[in-house]
This record gives sequence, structure tokens and C-alpha cells, in this order.
Amino acid sequence: MKVGLIGRPGSGKTTIFNMLTGLEAEVGGYTGGDKAEIHLGVIKVPDERIDRLSEIFQPKKTTYAEIRFTDFPATQGKETVKAAGDLLAQMREVEAMALVLRDFGPSADPLKDLADLLA
Repeated sequence: MKVGLIGRPGSGKTTIFNMLTGLEAEVGGYTGGDKAEIHLGVIKVPDERIDRLSEIFQPKKTTYAEIRFTDFPATQGKETVKAAGDLLAQMREVEAMALVLRDFGPSADPLKDLADLLA
């Protein structure tokens, strides 16, 4: 499965990406423009049923399900048409989107952020 993490700048997308994947992508570094960095990470999904079947049938290889996470940079309106097009092309590749809303700090207003994103 391919999951894309999207949200406003500073919402915690990369922090969640790092927690899910065990990677250490730099957080808070994106400022817009053409150098948007997309982070990719893959995790294997442990499954006791697969383990049990492997014990019974002793295959040469056991393959677990995978989840591929894509941490998309937040857009701030500074992107060129090419950069925005590249980002949309990458977003088409995922099967699900997880919207990350900021709900920490003194000025947090996740419902307003959601309304702004949907507008």
C-alpha cells in the first residue's frame, strides 16, 4: 500500500513520517520553491498468520505486506508550474492520503487549517 502524508507547513508531517518509518528525515526545512524534497520510507507489516504459515510450509522466502509512505512537502504558493506539476504527478502514485493537521502550540486551530485546505 502507498500512503501520502499531506498538510500545511509545520503541521508535523515529517515528524509523523519519521515515527512511522524509523527514519530521520530533516523536519521543518522546506521553504517552498523548486527544491521540494519528497521523503520516501517503507515498513514491513508483521503478521502472526504469515509467521505461522511459514512455520508450517517452510518456504524459501517469507514476504510480509509493505506500506510505502511518501512525505510530501507543504506547498506555500511559491512553487513554479513545473514544481507543482511534478508534485501532483507524485501524488497520483499513492493509494491513500493522510492529512496531518497541527494541534499543538498556542495558535493551533486544526479546524481552520482543514477549512483552508479544503477551500
